[in-house]
Amino acid sequence: MVKKKTDFLLHRFSEISAAGKPVNIFNATKAFPMDIISQIIFGKELKCMEDPNFRNQFIEFLHTTFNMGWLASAFPNVFKFFFSMPDWIATRLFPIPLHEFKKVRIRGSVSGLR
Repeated sequence: MVKKKTDFLLHRFSEISAAGKPVNIFNATKAFPMDIISQIIFGKELKCMEDPNFRNQFIEFLHTTFNMGWLASAFPNVFKFFFSMPDWIATRLFPIPLHEFKKVRIRGSVSGLR
C-alpha cells in the first residue's frame, strides 16, 4: 500500500510539473502520510493526495475545532448537551467543524467509530 501511495504521489508531482505549476511540497508531505494512516486506522483513505492542492481537510477541521477548545472549558454543559443530541440537530445548532467532517468523510464507510 505504501509503495502504491508513493507511486501515486510521484505521479502527481510529474503531472503538476508537466503543467508548469509549482508543487506545494509542504501540503504534499502532510497529505501523503494522512492518506496512509487514514487507510490503516479508518479503513478508508481521506484522498488528500488527490486534491489539486494536496488539501488536508481533516487537519483543517482539527485546527478549527482546537481553536474552539476554550468554549468547551468555558461552557462544559453546552458541549454535554451537544453530544447528547441526534447528529442532524447538533450539526445545525452547533456547526463544529470536526463533527461535520465526521459526518461527511468517515461515517457511512466506517461503522462503529462513534
